[in-house]
Parts: sequence; C-alpha cells; structure tokens
Amino acid sequence: MRTVAVLALLPVLSLSPAESGDELPAPATARVARRDLAGVVEVPGVFAPADSTEVSFWPQAWKGEVLLLEAQPHGTFVNAGDALAQVDMTEFELAFEDAKRDLVSAEMSRRHEVERARLDGQAAERRVEEASADLARAEKSLEGWKENELGFQRRQDELTASQVQYGIDDQEAELNQLESMYDDDELVDATEEIVLQRARRQLAQSRARQALIRDRQQYTKDYERALETQRRAEAVESKRSALEDLRRKLQLDAEARRDTLARGEVALAKKRRHVDQLDADRESLMLLAPRAGVLLHGGVEAFRPGATRPDHLRGGRLAARTPLFTIADPDRVTVRLAIPESKLEHARDGMGVQVEAQAGTRAFVGTLALARYPSAAAGSEAQFDGLVSLEGRSSGVVVGMHAQVVLGAGADESRLVLPVAAVHQDEDVGAWCWVRAESGSFERTSIELGERYGSEVVVEGTLSEGQDVLLGQPGQ
Repeated sequence: MRTVAVLALLPVLSLSPAESGDELPAPATARVARRDLAGVVEVPGVFAPADSTEVSFWPQAWKGEVLLLEAQPHGTFVNAGDALAQVDMTEFELAFEDAKRDLVSAEMSRRHEVERARLDGQAAERRVEEASADLARAEKSLEGWKENELGFQRRQDELTASQVQYGIDDQEAELNQLESMYDDDELVDATEEIVLQRARRQLAQSRARQALIRDRQQYTKDYERALETQRRAEAVESKRSALEDLRRKLQLDAEARRDTLARGEVALAKKRRHVDQLDADRESLMLLAPRAGVLLHGGVEAFRPGATRPDHLRGGRLAARTPLFTIADPDRVTVRLAIPESKLEHARDGMGVQVEAQAGTRAFVGTLALARYPSAAAGSEAQFDGLVSLEGRSSGVVVGMHAQVVLGAGADESRLVLPVAAVHQDEDVGAWCWVRAESGSFERTSIELGERYGSEVVVEGTLSEGQDVLLGQPGQ
C-alpha cells in the first residue's frame, strides 16, 4: 500500500506593536509553502462478477423449510440446466399430495353443492306454481260465489217465498169457500165453528211461518251471505299475500344459494391455484443453472467490502427470497468498493482509476461509477458505493479476491499550497488571500486554486514560498 505524505502547515503568529503602545495579540498567519505532494488515495475493494445471474427460490405457496442435502462446491463451472443443489423434498411432497387430495374433495363437494342448488331451485318453482294455483282456485271460487251462488240463493228465496204465498192463498181460498158453504148448508153451528176455527188457525200459522221465512232470508242475506263473501275475499287476499311472501323468501333463498355457489367457486379456485403454485414451487426447488458459468455461493451483494459470503453445506437451511447462488462469467469481473466521506473529495463519478490485486503485482485500469448518496451501512462515517468497470479481460484474478483502488496516481512536484482557512472566494471576483506586505500590513492578492489535499489547497499566481498569509479576515 502506498503512503500518503502530505505535510501539515503550522500557523505562525506575527507580533506587531499597537499604536497605543499596548501589546495586542497578533493575527494568526501561515507561510506559503512549497510541497512535494503525493496525491495517491487508496480505497480497498473486492473483485465481483461483472456478468452474472443470481439464483434464488421465491416460493408461491410453500412455507416450510428447505433443507440442503448437497450443493455444488463454490467455484465449480456449470452448464445451463445443471443441478446446483439437492434439497430434502419429503415434507414438500407430503404437503403437495395433501393439497391435491384436498382439491379433489373440494371439487366433489362443489358438484354436490351445485346439484343441491339446482334441486332447491326446482322445488322453489314447484312451490310457487302450487301457491299460484291455490290462489287462482280461491279467486275463481270467490268469483263463482258472487256471480252464481248468491244468485242461486236469491232465486231459492224467491221460490220459497212464492211457495209459502201460494199455500197461504190456497188456505184463504179454502176458508172463504168453507164460510160460503157453511152459510148455505144446514149443518149444525157447532161443527161449522170447529172447521172454520181450524182453517183460521192454519192460515194464521202459515202467515207466521211466512214472516219467519222472510226474516230468516233477510238475516241470511244481510249477515251469513255477506260474511261468507267476506271470508272468501279474505282467503283470496291471504293466499295472494302468502304467494308474494313465498316469492320474496324464495328470491332470498336463491340469492343465498348464488352467494354460496360464488363463494364455493372462489374457494375452489384458491385450492386449484394453491396446487398450481406448489407445482411451480417444486420446479423452482430443483435449483437449476440458468446459464453456463462459474458457480458462486451467495448473491452479488456477498462480493463487496465488509460482506461475508455464505458457504452452503449439507444440513443447512436455504432461505427463501434470497440470492442463494450466482452464475458468473469467470473472465469478466468488476471491483466494488465503499468510499468513506473523508475521501470523497478525491473521487468523482466517471474518473479513471487504477486497480491493484493484493495477491500479486497485477494491475488494471478502469472507470469509477460513484453513487450520489451514501449507502445505508452503519459506521462512524457515511460510505458511498462505488463500482469500477475494468477495461479488457480480467485474467489473473477471481471473484472474491481483495483489491486496492487508487483514486489518484503520481506526484505533484514543487507545488505551492495554502491552508484552506487563508483562502477567500467570491463568484464575481474569484479567489484571493491576504498577504503581508513590506510595511507589515496585509494586502489582498488574487490567486488561482488547484486541487485540494485535506486542509490545504494548491495555489497558482503571484505568491512566493515563505510569504505570510492571514488566516481569516483583517481585523478579526
């Protein structure tokens, strides 16, 4: 590793007497120095795959553990379709068979449910038809009662009244005949009186019976027949209301059956999807190589500074939704690094860098791609992820080897430097500093700035080595 040698500038305190004769603290100053600046900044890195494909297991339904029985060793070259590992499938196969049996049972229950719904629907239609027919019979009976039966009874009443009246008329005629006959014959008065008295009583009874029949008919007409009409009308309305209630109830039952069938269809679809997902999980558990290349244990993120690469051994558990293996091109690598914020001023996106393999003297040239924001890694200072794309083939190194990334190479000979605290800048007039003149006062002098090295900055312009410069502004 190279040593970065940057000499620190120590402030020199200049003392000058005050006009009043009292001694005041001299302003803090520093001298312009000429340095041999070593501009090399090195950051550790790790060789990582540049062209690779990660292999992981993303189960859709399987939630059990995945026990590893055997895995291809790290660094093995594999072809597309080769098995990378073998896992214990015992628990998975039991769960898969149970899911298929559950699906068969659900499909059978579904068929029974559909058939029961069909039969219930037919029974409901028959109940509606029977209730409708019963209502029609009641309506027809009411119509027949009003249009026919009441007319028949009125005619019967008229016939009965006529018969009674005819009997009374006959009795009156007979009585009149008896009275005329008895007036002319020579029968004894006692016999006449008996016969006439009996005829008069029979006539009176017939008239009383006529009045009774008339009253009874009036009662039957006003009450019993009206009550029967009302009863029949109420029976029709009751059957009509019962039919409407039945239809509403059967409609609710039909909606409930449709909802049950819909829910059953969703539940059956879930079971089918569960079986399909387990079938897909079984295929993904085969862990086959998607391409040819060198097999690496762990994902791409395992090949970065500070990361620990997993080593999949027999008896281990494979984590789901995590990169387990990486298939990489063995001849194409890149370098991953993390640049601390203290060295960020020496790095920029797109700059050329030099990469040295720690295991030997092999060096490469590459281009740095630098993240704009720090990573989430914890530490005393923020870290910015970097990726170095190497030029050409990267023979002589393998993924996982450590490297040193040189962010600046060579040395700047005999450069004048100033402390950063002595430099002032303005967008309109540029940069300047305060330089001590021969009179002892400080004069403003324009300067041109170069690279910055820590607390110092390279300057160009009219300055000379050994001149005093003011740290800060005059009067401070």
